[in-house]
Amino acid sequence: MLKKENRLHLKKDFQCVFEKGNSRFNKYFGIKFLANELDFSRFAFIVSKKISKKAVVRNKVKRRLRAVVLADLKNIKTGYDVIIICLPSVLELDYHKMQQILLENFSNANLFLK
Repeated sequence: MLKKENRLHLKKDFQCVFEKGNSRFNKYFGIKFLANELDFSRFAFIVSKKISKKAVVRNKVKRRLRAVVLADLKNIKTGYDVIIICLPSVLELDYHKMQQILLENFSNANLFLK
């Protein structure tokens, strides 16, 4: 589980990222990100009912995404607010493919340490 400091949860923070942030999208995920003034990065995950009407399925996707971010947190640049938006085709992915594609998105967005 992500530490509390690494979670983005305030409505004003979400609005700020959506209004001012940059974005990268592919077939499975969208990433919106914005630099913050903090010494750590914060993450949020959006899995809508368009993915599945079943909460069990949506929660499974969120757990997998959190695990991917937590596993590579040390390699992700600090000082960013990141919102990961799932698209319906994400259900086609297993965990390892999800990890590979999400990390590619981070790399394309220059969110990885060099």
